[in-house]
Amino acid sequence: MVVPAVSRLAGPYAARRAAITILLSLVLTGCAAQTRPAPPTIETIADLRSALGAAGVLVSQAPDAFAPDLGLEGRGLLVGGEPVVAYEYDSVVERRLVSDTIRAGGYRVSGKPVDWPARPNIWVTGRLLLVYSGVNGGTVLLLSGLLGDPLTFEAPAVDEPYPPAILAAIGAAAEAAGASPEEVRVTEYEFQEWPDGCLGLPGPDEVCAQAVVPGWLVRLNVGGELIVFRLDSVGAELRQE
Repeated sequence: MVVPAVSRLAGPYAARRAAITILLSLVLTGCAAQTRPAPPTIETIADLRSALGAAGVLVSQAPDAFAPDLGLEGRGLLVGGEPVVAYEYDSVVERRLVSDTIRAGGYRVSGKPVDWPARPNIWVTGRLLLVYSGVNGGTVLLLSGLLGDPLTFEAPAVDEPYPPAILAAIGAAAEAAGASPEEVRVTEYEFQEWPDGCLGLPGPDEVCAQAVVPGWLVRLNVGGELIVFRLDSVGAELRQE
């Protein structure tokens, strides 16, 4: 997990680091119990407050927090003195209707731009969507320890050559955007098995070969816009989601 650099490592950061170390120690070692306890289940704002309290982190109401409407009104909180915005939906399905639309590092949600004060870290769990748009590395470490990597987490670049299908996707994205391949950034790619020769995306009245096709799902960023491709194993067949 990559944590943004911070200018001060003492004070609040040290406290948060100690808190999350204690929390993870309890989860991983089970305090010498016979079986390891499950990590805290966080579905709601109340669950989050409880887990943070167990880690020794003070949570309070945030006055005048920047909380754009993401399908419902956000609730501003101070987590160890750092402002976060929590959105609690009525169901996981309703939360996913919003979180599945987050694009371009979190600056676009449901197709609309969101002018966060700084680059947002956005976590989702259960019915909860949590946003931290600050730059305190201790806060990111704390929340990631509880909720996993944020949706906006970007894996570091690798020096290994891409498989041929990924290179085909880069070329197709550059051509579609009128950009050079050097302007295309691969944010994620993963092996998939598609259900048919149309890679699961048939066109109108298209007849698809009914056979499992191994291939790739590739997510690319071109000028801040996300492009998602499905490809076969070598990139000969390519379809945009």
